[in-house]
Amino acid sequence: MGMLASSKLRAPAAAFVALAILAGCGNKDLPPKGAAGNGNGGGKPAEEISVSVSPALRTAIPRKIEFVGSLAGTEQVTLSSEIEGTVETVRNDLGDPVRKAQVLVLLVEDEFLQRKEQARAELDQVSARLGIPPGTEGADIEKTSLVRKALAEFDNARKDLERRKDLAGKNLIAMKDVDDAEARFLVAEANVRAAREEANNLLATLRGKRASLAIAEKKLRDTRVKSPIDGYIESRMVSTGEYVKVGTPLFRIVDDRTIRLLGEVPEFYAASLAAGLPVELSVDGRPGKTYRGTLKRISPASNAANRAIQVEG
Repeated sequence: MGMLASSKLRAPAAAFVALAILAGCGNKDLPPKGAAGNGNGGGKPAEEISVSVSPALRTAIPRKIEFVGSLAGTEQVTLSSEIEGTVETVRNDLGDPVRKAQVLVLLVEDEFLQRKEQARAELDQVSARLGIPPGTEGADIEKTSLVRKALAEFDNARKDLERRKDLAGKNLIAMKDVDDAEARFLVAEANVRAAREEANNLLATLRGKRASLAIAEKKLRDTRVKSPIDGYIESRMVSTGEYVKVGTPLFRIVDDRTIRLLGEVPEFYAASLAAGLPVELSVDGRPGKTYRGTLKRISPASNAANRAIQVEG
């Protein structure tokens, strides 16, 4: 059971009592010493009454709000599969302590190994068409074999055209030979532009193949399912030989190094709630022992079903 303590300044009821006593004593005169208590001059003398007066003080009176809650770890994670496959080995079970990045489940990896090799082969194929090493990053299209070949043909056609124009100027060859050389030069020039365009397309394909290889490698790593946090296994939901799909829950892991208190406080106390208020906690399993903490979080809205506000300490 959790208990919130809030404070509010109030005038104590004792002040009112003191004021009432003073009012009663100020309206009557005490009879003189020796006067009869029955009004006939006889009998015992009246006793003196001693009155102590204190000033009224304003003090903080703590107000406690009792509510029932539940304890939870700081982190509660449902570990799910990121790929489809068959469970080969389950290494941990209910209650086992686990560390972050510890392998809990192994999936059959044969298919994912083949997919990785296929992606690598496709990458090598595109690299070969470009005439660059497979692992080259940021290749210059001018250095690809396609463009280098086209540039060489273009340079040869240009020189041949220049020679033929020189020979034609000396009337050593017919103008038809010059026209043919000029046509070959224009074709070679167009081939250079086409080679650059093809090289750009192949480089884009190469980047896509690299991404495919990276995805295949990640899927292969995902056959080794690892714990994302330090903690304990709260429940195991998978068995060896089971076929799992993407999103299939495998384990539930809780980090209980720090405990949270979750509960609901009646909406009536909403104005008294504030982060930082002290919280006292008692647990049925340890009677007589009180744990202390502070209120951490308060829901901004109440639950419409029970008119209660969710709090966390």
